[in-house]
Amino acid sequence: MIDCGDTEACLRVRDHGFRIAVAGSTDITHELGEMVPLRPFCIPCGIADGEEEHQYHSPFRQYYVTRDNTSLSATSASGAVGRWP
Repeated sequence: MIDCGDTEACLRVRDHGFRIAVAGSTDITHELGEMVPLRPFCIPCGIADGEEEHQYHSPFRQYYVTRDNTSLSATSASGAVGRWP
């Protein structure tokens, strides 16, 4: 699993009866794709102070994002009621 690895690990730890502690002011920086102008149907989308941007992912990368998010959702769905506090 490329994406959601930290979330998946926390869910496994929690499934074994442990609690997860989150420390404030911690951050992990990831490369999340190239920022490109948002142009649906080749029409620029502007905002008050400039052009709106979004993160572009190659089709290869988008496949893994979708696969891993779907896999995590499917594997953590059993007993999901009350899973997220």
